[in-house]
Amino acid sequence: MGLKMSKSAPPRLRLITPPAVLPVTLAEAKEYLRVDGDHEDTGIAAMIAAAVDMLDGRNGLLGRCLEPATWELVLDRFPAAEIRLPIGPVASVTSLSFTDPEGGAGAVDTGNFAVDDAPGFEGWIVPAAGFSWPATMAAINAVRVRFVAGTGTPAGVRQAILDMVAARYDRRGEGRMLTPGVVADLAPFRRPVVA
Repeated sequence: MGLKMSKSAPPRLRLITPPAVLPVTLAEAKEYLRVDGDHEDTGIAAMIAAAVDMLDGRNGLLGRCLEPATWELVLDRFPAAEIRLPIGPVASVTSLSFTDPEGGAGAVDTGNFAVDDAPGFEGWIVPAAGFSWPATMAAINAVRVRFVAGTGTPAGVRQAILDMVAARYDRRGEGRMLTPGVVADLAPFRRPVVA
């Protein structure tokens, strides 16, 4: 069974701050490829970025964030119960703000909700016992959730990225990074595709 692209996240999810680092450094990739000197640094760095882009984030083949990144989810109103954060693993919720019925800015205190990140690939914001989500203005994007997704790249995915870079390096111009072995190695880290 090959990798399939996970269902797209809602279009109202946007990346605010990309990861500060890539899961694999240029030095690690050069050591893995047994490359000395810096004459191929630009090409190898591009291969690392291409491999990470193929796997990471809401559109990546794994359907998850590898390194920490800040995202914003916008909703027109609070849901009846939990708020589903469509990408993970969720590290934290940094803010939960809204536009009140009069058009003013409001924020939900962190003590009034908890983050349930047990599934690992996504998270849920659950209101605290006895707390109800506040009323909002009837407007587009009245609720805004800022959160950090990505808790560090698993060792198996880091190895797969190195293997992808090696495949591209060894067969430049063929356009293949995902070999059958890499696909099999990535399977345990892939977000389940729900039909």
